[in-house]
Amino acid sequence: MTDNPPPKKKSIGTWLWNPFTLLAGAPALTAGVIILLITGALAAPTRTHLDGVLDTHIGFDAPIWVFLSEGIINWLCLAIVLWIAGLLLKGPGKFRALDLFGTQALARWPFLLTTLVCYLPGIREVTTALNKLAVTGKIGQMPEVESAHMIAFSIATIGMILVTIWFVALAWKSFRISCDVRGGKAIAAFVIGILLAEALSKFAIMKGLASLIPES
Repeated sequence: MTDNPPPKKKSIGTWLWNPFTLLAGAPALTAGVIILLITGALAAPTRTHLDGVLDTHIGFDAPIWVFLSEGIINWLCLAIVLWIAGLLLKGPGKFRALDLFGTQALARWPFLLTTLVCYLPGIREVTTALNKLAVTGKIGQMPEVESAHMIAFSIATIGMILVTIWFVALAWKSFRISCDVRGGKAIAAFVIGILLAEALSKFAIMKGLASLIPES
């Protein structure tokens, strides 16, 4: 009689840095899509646009479906590109597309934290002032901003950078585990894939999605 294998440890660190060893396939896809939709819904009130696989900007008002769509577009652009990369590296039938698409959806969950950070008071005020400076190019025409708001904006900016790094790490682990790839070729394929997906998502959102927004 053989002993049963020990259960996988469900530590906080595992959930944060490598949840794909605990959740994959349909459960990961379901959880990931739900989180994407929650993220979009929370982004709408603060006008936080996830307008690219790696991008976050506070910008213009838009219908809530725009914010919901941005997350879905970002997820699909990267998942499709990495799926093609996996086929080139491993060949058809060597891995499950469901695992890759599911874990890539789940990998985007740190952006939920980005939307929450953007609720800090003063973020919109600083962003509006910086946008006006970018348009006019004259510091003298930039509205005065409270120092507390600048501190909040700095914290939010650092948080966004850390979240993006965190997401890239999760996306890489998703690709490596789901497609069972490793080594220099896998790393190169992932880097090229994420850059290509960034370009595709920007185009899809800025050209395709933006064209559907009715002019006010």
